[in-house]
Amino acid sequence: MNMYTKVLLSLSPSQVRYPYRFEMTDKTIYSLEELYYHCYHYWKESLDDFLMGKIEEWIKEELHLPSIANQMAKIKEQGENQITKQYIEFLSLIEYFSDEELYVLSKEIFRWEHKHEWERAKDKGDLYIHKREYQKAIEYYQKALQYTEDVTVLNNVGIAYMEMGQYEKARQYLFAAYGKNSKNAKILLNLSQLAVQEKEYEKAEDYLKKALAVHESGQGWCYYGRLKEKMGQEEEAFEAYQRSITFPDSQDGYIALARWYQSKRDPDKALDILEQMPSKYHWDYYIEKAKILEMQHKEKEGIALLQKAFHTFTPHPQGFVHLSRFYRITHQMDQANKIIQQALQFYPDNKEIQLEWARVQKREGKIKNYQDTLKNILFGWIRNYRSESEDLF
Repeated sequence: MNMYTKVLLSLSPSQVRYPYRFEMTDKTIYSLEELYYHCYHYWKESLDDFLMGKIEEWIKEELHLPSIANQMAKIKEQGENQITKQYIEFLSLIEYFSDEELYVLSKEIFRWEHKHEWERAKDKGDLYIHKREYQKAIEYYQKALQYTEDVTVLNNVGIAYMEMGQYEKARQYLFAAYGKNSKNAKILLNLSQLAVQEKEYEKAEDYLKKALAVHESGQGWCYYGRLKEKMGQEEEAFEAYQRSITFPDSQDGYIALARWYQSKRDPDKALDILEQMPSKYHWDYYIEKAKILEMQHKEKEGIALLQKAFHTFTPHPQGFVHLSRFYRITHQMDQANKIIQQALQFYPDNKEIQLEWARVQKREGKIKNYQDTLKNILFGWIRNYRSESEDLF
C-alpha cells in the first residue's frame, strides 16, 4: 500500500510516561503520529484495541488529548456495528492520511468486515500463530470450527498443538484435515513432521514422499534432508538440502545447508551458503549468521550484526539470547545483564531466555541466584509435562 502521508507538527507531548504497546505486533508507541501510522498499516492487529477503548484511554490519559479521545467515543457510539465507518472516521480525526489512502483502506476493511464469521476468526488465529502464541490461535480457530470444518483451519489447529507438544491432539486435527483432502501437500508435510516428533521415521518418510509427489518444493526437500539426518543417512540429507535450494521457497534450505557445514566445522562454507539466500530481511538470517560468527570467534562482528537486527526488526527471543551470549563471553557483563533483563520483560516464560539469564548470573558469581533460576526452570518443565500428560486422558 503506497503512503502519501502528510508531514505534520507533532500533536503529542515531548515525553510520555507510559508508551502504548500493541500486543499483536509487539510494537511500542510513543506519539499520536506513531499510533496512527500503526493503526493504518497494521489495521487488523490494531482493530481490537480501538474497539475495546484501549487506544482511546491512552490518548486521553497519557497524551493528554481529551478532545480526540472524546471524539473517538462519539464515533463509536454513533457508528455502532459499523466497523469500517468507525475506524475510518477515527483515522480522519487528524489530517495524517490523504483521502485516497483512506478510501483504499476503507475498501479493504469493508471486505474483511463482510467476510463470514469463521473467516474473521481464522484471520485472528493466523495472526496469533504467526506470533507463536499457539493457545490463543487455537481459541480463534475453535471459534471458526463452530461454523465450518474448513480443511485449512483443521490443519492449523494441528500445527498449533504440535508446536505445543500435544501430539495426540495434533494427530486428531491433522488426520481430520487429511480425511477431507488427502492430496494436500501442506497437510502431508505436517503429518510427516508429527511423525518425526514421535520418532516414527519410516512413516514420516512415507508422508514426505507423498507430499513431494503432489507438489515438489524447497520446504519439502528441506524436511526430507532433516529426516535423513535423524536417520543417520548423511549423504542423502546433504543431497536433499542441495536440492531444496533450487526452489523459490528455499529459505529454510539455505539455513539447513549452512547448519550442515557448521556441524562439519566449516564456518566459512556455512557463511558462503547463508550469503546466497535470496532474502536476508528476516531474523533467521541474522541469528544463523551470529552462530557462524561465534564459531569464527568474531564476537565483535556478532554484536554489531545483532544490534543492527534489533534496530531493523521487532524483538526476537533468539536475538536476545545470542546478543546476551556475545556480551557474556566477551566479559561485558553490564551489557549482558541489560539485554537479558529486556528479554525477560518481553518473553518472561521463554525457557532459553531463562537459561541465558541463569548463565549470566553464574558468570557474575551469583551462584545462589543461578541455582534458584535453574530450579524454577526445572519445576516449570515438570508442571508443563504433568499438564500435557493430564490432557491426554
